[in-house]
Formats: sequence, C-alpha cells, structure tokens
Amino acid sequence: MKRAYIALPLIAAALCGCGSIPAIVSDKPESTAQTAKKNISECFEVEDIAQYTEYERTTIIMKVRGIETVPVEYTIIAKDGAGNVIGKETDDIYIVKGESNYFKFKFDTELPNDCDLYESMQEGIRFSDDTRTAVEMIASNKSENHLFITVRQLIDKIPPFARYKILFFKGDTIVSEDSGYFDAHAKALGREGAEDVIDVFVYEIDYDTFEFLYEPG
Repeated sequence: MKRAYIALPLIAAALCGCGSIPAIVSDKPESTAQTAKKNISECFEVEDIAQYTEYERTTIIMKVRGIETVPVEYTIIAKDGAGNVIGKETDDIYIVKGESNYFKFKFDTELPNDCDLYESMQEGIRFSDDTRTAVEMIASNKSENHLFITVRQLIDKIPPFARYKILFFKGDTIVSEDSGYFDAHAKALGREGAEDVIDVFVYEIDYDTFEFLYEPG
C-alpha cells in the first residue's frame, strides 16, 4: 500500500501554496459562504490540517474547534495546474462551541502537487439541538490489528445521528482517522450509565497516539 503523508502547519500556510502543499483558495460567493445570520467561516477556527495518500487516493483532514455551535457543509474542489477540475468532495459535520471536530475530504484520485483547492461552505442540516456530550471514552487497548475503545453513555438518550470520530497521530502529525455511529458500533448503549466496546480495525495505520471525539447528531 502506498501511503504518503504531508503535514500542513495550519490553514494560513496552506493559503500560501508553498512547497508541495496544494493551495487552498477562497471561493465563497455570498449565497454559499454565508447565511442571513452569520458568516459560517467565522464559526470555527482551524487547529490543524493534514494530507495523506493511500491506494492512489488523497485524503485531507482539517481539524477545527468551534467558536459557535453550528452544522457546517464544507466543499472542496480540486483543480490541476491547467485549471481543470479533478475532484470534488463535501463533508457535513456538527460543530459545537469549544469542542474539537474535523472535516474529512477523501478524493478518488491522488492530487498532484500543483493543484489548487477551492473551498465553499454553508450552514448544514441540524438534526438535534442536544449538543451535550452523550458518550465518553473510559478505556482503550490495542490487540493485534484492533483498537478496542470502551465507552460509557452519560445522558438518558443519544441523538440518533451522533457518532464517534477518531484521529490517529504519529508524533504531532495526523496520519489517519476513523468514525462511526453509536447505534451501529455500540449497540449496548441506550441508557445512562450503559457501557460498550467499539472495535476499530487499525491494520497498517502507523500511529502512536489517538484522539477520541464525540459529534452530536
């Protein structure tokens, strides 16, 4: 498996388009970048960006922290040096004020070094107003190619589209991610205090630490 990593320091560095890092270009018309009430790009701050390629497919991870609570639909269009579109990916996440989350953009091709990335965003769909952390990680251990994460339910009901999200790090660099819905991967949950184990397949992920994140539905 071909797996190459490029660490992007932060969005400001990416905007420079320096070195072999694709440039992220603002392409936000009034109709998609803003709602009548708020500029979506001001509702979160970028904490980290990473890019890696595996199986000739490029993935971009953008870790963010919420300044306001808002669902966000974020689209990136990739264009080659000649201006031709070579990929388009969209991710929808629920950003909560003060909490970390991340966008994932997995392209069907390997992005060349001279490509530009054009971004646009708008407010997404809110399925639940309950932004409390419903599930927490209480333990973890790795056994061969599996990472077992023990979780506990903290409130009486988990929102129907709530999910766990995991970032894997090698040193300070994001090298992979995983996510899933609790109702599919932790079916024993369902009442406050209930516990279950999430089984994450980590074969060929070269990491030394991970971060467990909760996203409300």
